[in-house]
Amino acid sequence: MAPAFYDKYGGDVCWRFEYHGDGDHSVVCQPPTGPIWGINMGCPHDTHRGEAAMAPKVYPLCQCAEYANNAFELASAAADAYKGRMCARIERSKVTICYPMKPEYNWKKGNNYMNYGCPSDMTPCIKI
Repeated sequence: MAPAFYDKYGGDVCWRFEYHGDGDHSVVCQPPTGPIWGINMGCPHDTHRGEAAMAPKVYPLCQCAEYANNAFELASAAADAYKGRMCARIERSKVTICYPMKPEYNWKKGNNYMNYGCPSDMTPCIKI
């Protein structure tokens, strides 16, 4: 996909739901493969044509009992798009430990299969 597609939050896309093992789902988008015509409307057979729009994710509040790997400091010093964001995991002892986001996460690419910057066994959250 061309980088210009990621920077664009509107326009025609081909989309589908992708379901995850934890019962959650994502909407996966890609550029159309052709003009609007025929039964597939210029999209792969397993997708639907629609107009893209970016809806910001609403993050739950972090309920951290502990911070690992400088998570608190990194979240506090982050740029505006990432300000206060961390990844929370409830450990076996029922204590919630917060970790920093993955540094390679780029919000301009949407979720991009990256659980909003957190490993799959963690929940994205925000501190106030």
